[in-house]
Amino acid sequence: MESVGISEIGMVRENNEDAVYQDDQRGIYIVADGMGGHKAGERASCLAIETFLTSFLANEETEDLADALVEAMARANEAVYAESQLEEAKQGMGTTFTCALVRQNKAVIGHVGDSRAYLFRSGALRQITRDHSYVMEMVKQGKLTLAEAAIHPKRNVITRAIGSKEPLCSDVFFEALRAGDLLLLCSDGLTTMVTEEEIATILEENLPLQEAARRLVDRANFYGGKDNISVILVLCEVEP
Repeated sequence: MESVGISEIGMVRENNEDAVYQDDQRGIYIVADGMGGHKAGERASCLAIETFLTSFLANEETEDLADALVEAMARANEAVYAESQLEEAKQGMGTTFTCALVRQNKAVIGHVGDSRAYLFRSGALRQITRDHSYVMEMVKQGKLTLAEAAIHPKRNVITRAIGSKEPLCSDVFFEALRAGDLLLLCSDGLTTMVTEEEIATILEENLPLQEAARRLVDRANFYGGKDNISVILVLCEVEP
């Protein structure tokens, strides 16, 4: 397995509330996009990853990766919520969380919020996760089209996040992998600035991973970089 991760502040924000984690040896890849302001979002994304790893690594030998993943995300939710209650400045802090666990020829993906996981295969880009957001709920109900959702003033309002008082309801996805597949994990700082068509065009150039990731981040900045931008690219090197 080979991967590259980049997380940058963008062109507008004063600090980077995103956090990324990558471990090729264990096949763990995470993008978290914090929220809360006054550095609470930055703390939320880092704390979520730290807590997740502590829980997951204690159970990574289990045969049921999905159960271990869901449990670790639940522990992260509890930790972020608990810390948010300690200081008034941290109340309401939270984070999106998208994690891919890659084992041989499969990936297990845990997800909450509006960061995303994509699979790029044979020139085609497919979104694996589904945003937990106000506009996507409207799309499901037939009240908005995808095109309308992309420009809606409430497109950044998410309906689920790590850091909630209630027990976490996370999504889990399973993907069979082929040699040459690319997994893309990213925060919405990429996808709100760069279209999926343009992302696919960049990935189709078959650039070295570092250059491809750099090109994605630079393109988001070129279009305004209105949010923090985080990207992880994972090249799957498994047998067909």
